[in-house]
Parts: sequence; C-alpha cells; structure tokens
Amino acid sequence: MKTFSLAPPLTSIVEAIAVAGGRALLVGGWVRDHLLGIDSKDLDFEVFGLELGPLERVLRRFGRVQRVGKQFGVLRIQGLDVDFSLPRRDNKIGSGHRGFRIETDPTMSFHDAALRRDLTVNSMGFDPETHELLDPHNGQADLASRTLRATSSLHFAEDPLRGLRAIQFAARLEMRATQELIELCAELDLSELPKERFRTEFDKWFSRGVAPSLGLELLLSSRLNRHFPGLESIHAEDAHALGRKLDAIAQGQALPTKVRIALSLATLASYFQNEPISEIVRNEPQATGPWHPTQRNETAGALHLQFLATIGQPIKMQEQSMRWLQTIEWLRDEPEPALADGEIRRLATYLIGGELSLRHWLVGIKDTGCGSESWCRELETRGEALNCLNAPEPDAVQGRDLIDRGLRPGPKFAAILGACRQIQDDEGIKDIDCLIDRVLLAKGA
Repeated sequence: MKTFSLAPPLTSIVEAIAVAGGRALLVGGWVRDHLLGIDSKDLDFEVFGLELGPLERVLRRFGRVQRVGKQFGVLRIQGLDVDFSLPRRDNKIGSGHRGFRIETDPTMSFHDAALRRDLTVNSMGFDPETHELLDPHNGQADLASRTLRATSSLHFAEDPLRGLRAIQFAARLEMRATQELIELCAELDLSELPKERFRTEFDKWFSRGVAPSLGLELLLSSRLNRHFPGLESIHAEDAHALGRKLDAIAQGQALPTKVRIALSLATLASYFQNEPISEIVRNEPQATGPWHPTQRNETAGALHLQFLATIGQPIKMQEQSMRWLQTIEWLRDEPEPALADGEIRRLATYLIGGELSLRHWLVGIKDTGCGSESWCRELETRGEALNCLNAPEPDAVQGRDLIDRGLRPGPKFAAILGACRQIQDDEGIKDIDCLIDRVLLAKGA
C-alpha cells in the first residue's frame, strides 16, 4: 500500500480509543480507494471493543459529539467530517430501506461485521496504527482482477439499492460483475425504494463513472432496467453503440458535472423505443428556418420525462436533459444542418432555458458523435462572433417596456415578449421600439 498518514487530530483520536481499550479501523470506500492509489477524504471508522457510551466519552475530549443515528451507533465530532460507528448487524424485519432492526455489537469479529457490506471491494478494513489490511472476504484480489462480487449472497438483497450501487461501481472502477452478482441483482425488488435514492446512484454512475458502458452492461444483464420507464425498452443490440457514447461523454472531461449527467440521461433516452421526439408541429406559421424549438410537439419526450421523474431528478435537470434529447433527435433527423445566424441565436436562446450554453452543447454534440468536429468548430466560431456562445444576449424588450407603451400586464405579455425575442434572434434587431412595433402591428394590437 502507498504511504499512509492521518491528520494530527485523527491520530490522537485513534490513540485515545486504543488507550480506552478499543480499536478504530478505517473501513469501506477509503480502504478500496487507498489500494487503488486514489486520494479519498471519505473517512469512516468502525470501532471495536468499546460500547457506545465509552466511545462517546473518548470523542468528547476532542470536541462536541453528535449522534448521527442512535440506532446505528454512529458518532461525529462537530467540525470533523468523519464517522465513528460500532460494528453492527442489520436484520431485515420489514419493507423499505428503513425496515431493519439494528444491533450494535463491539465484540463482533471484523469478518462478521464486514458481512453486512455490499461488495467484497467495500468490505475491507485498515488499521491506521499497525497498517494492517483486514481482508476476510478477498476484496483485494477482486480489486486486482476487476471483479465485482457480493460479500454475502445471504445479505445482499437486504437493501435492494445495492443493485444500482453495483452498477455505478462497475462504471467507476471499470469492473465486471460475477454471474452470481448478476443473478442476485436480477432478483431485487426496487419498488420499495424512494426515488431520491435512485437519483444518487444514477448521478454517481454518470458523474464519477470512468466507463459507464460497464454499468450499462450490468443494468441490462441483470434486467434491473425493467424497473424504470424507458430503460426497459432499450434493445440489447443497441448496448454497444449506447455504451460507446456514454463512455465518450465520461472521458471528455470538458463538461461541468451536472451538464454531463443531463447529457448522459438524454443519451440513454435517445435509445428508448418510442416515437421520435423530433416530430415537428407547425403551430407558428410566422416562424422561419428549419430550427425552432417552440414548434416541437409538446407531448414529445413524455417517456423521458417519466423516467427522469421516476429517478428523482429535479425540474431544472429535467428541463436541461429534455433540451439535450430534443436536439440529439433533431440532428439525427437532419445531420449537420446549415444554420443561418438567426437560427444559431434561436438555438442558443432555447438551450439557455435549460441552463445549457451553446458552448457546452457543442462539446456534448461532438463527444456523442451527433456532429463532426469541423461542424461544431464552425458553429463555435460563429456563435462567438454572434455573442451567444456562452449565453444569448439579454432580451431587448422587457415587461416594463410594454407597460411604458400603455399595455396592461396579462396573459398576452408572454406572447408579445416571446415574439419580440424571436425577431431579435432571427434578425439581430435590438431596438426596443422597433421590436414592439413589429409585433404589435403583426398582431393587430
């Protein structure tokens, strides 16, 4: 293992626990990452040989102690982002992720305490005083062979979320599941889990994943995709092409985390077997050019929205992912279209409605192969010249300008402002009076 040392406060705490008769072991993800040579700040200690009361008295010497959860036997020192917990048994007694009876037992062996952990690579411990690695379930060997294996086939199904955790670990650690793990995941019932827990695992899959394709491989082979609208319709023969795109997004590294997640979710949705989202509804005859998002069918992408809601994605993420999906489908139907200046400005205005810049959009479109490097580079150059690459120019006409013209606030305001914005984008006009006059004359107001 690489050189190891704890920060001074933790060194003193570990020593104090030892003097009191306990043994503080680093456990879980920190040990895994340390073996991989990855710096990790996710420090969790499992303390053997001390009851909760004596442990709390030791920790009080170093600051105010907070009980994160009395039944879980987890303590924290205020201002220190480190958990101190007792070894425990989790007994499933009911449905849901809270349906457990927790029994702490400081006399447990590390072997038995580690049985409650999901995967062997997460079931190791490390003694910070002796530098001894505790590996009763052969996690180090699985880590070396890049194998994901359940620590205990008897306990794995106690928390159904472990199936999604295995998926994001496959992507993050570039590992493949054993056949036994695939079969264990296939038997999981995810219906008892809240959607907020889904969101966390999907976000990790695409924000931390080095090879998201390996997560996709496990998702499909275990048929966990059957629990999510849209995902269950992905064809196995599309997995290679879809996985290649997801990996390209992950390895691009040029997009902010939230943008990368939204694009990855939209890329998944582009392989859903539903009606093409790029179906156009010509409901604004005055609009010009081949691209105008407001002309798209309002019901398009309903399956993707259902999927996003099912995994607990917030509204802003849904809006951005929908814009990704709509533009991906647009370019599928009309590869690398020749865009006029007004169409580029309109596209930038549409994207920013989902907090997505034209610059980031071009990066994602290139990474996923929806547009060639030369096409994207040309649009980037033109977008910069049009001053809309990072964000479109502000609306020239504001509500107060309509009020100054004697118009009363009401339902028509939004339509008038939208029409002014459309002309501003189409023709580059920024004169307030000119824009208002154009719209009011056209509407016969």
